[in-house]
Amino acid sequence: MMKNVMIDIETLSSRQNAIVLQVSGVFFDETGLGLFFDFFPSVSEQEKLQRHCSPETMFWWAETIKELGYAPRCMREPEEHREGLKEVFLLIESVFKDEKPDFFWQCGQFDFPIISNLASQLGIDFSLVIPYWKQMDFRTLKNLPANRERYEQLRKLHPKKHGAIEDAKAQSEIAIELMYRQ
Repeated sequence: MMKNVMIDIETLSSRQNAIVLQVSGVFFDETGLGLFFDFFPSVSEQEKLQRHCSPETMFWWAETIKELGYAPRCMREPEEHREGLKEVFLLIESVFKDEKPDFFWQCGQFDFPIISNLASQLGIDFSLVIPYWKQMDFRTLKNLPANRERYEQLRKLHPKKHGAIEDAKAQSEIAIELMYRQ
């Protein structure tokens, strides 16, 4: 049985050196969802590393909060409850070593470059944690001609919430349907 993990992040920029607000992952296989992790890295530590915060992304968050009618947890989590940066990467690495996923999924080429950039600023080679030959792209899966119509139906059942854990769970549930239940 193939073990997958869907990774999602929330950030304050779309650049590779973006401030990361939340890093989440959900393990899944053909039987359903499994273990998950959800971390809120320290923003103040990232500011000391001069990570990027873009005015456009801040505007997007303001509009998204209005549209949702609430602020996702990644925007509300106080600094004193956030994890240290090295601690986040050590915990993620530990989970991956224990669970041994066959494939690491992201939505487009967004999450892994940002996570890898932050890890490299901390002296961690994240390519050893998520090898490139095991990286998969949810956007490609959902946009394959054979999946497009079914994806449109499924996404109505799993709307984006713009919280990394909620989005990773929704993307995992859709991936299960597209990959294993056609």
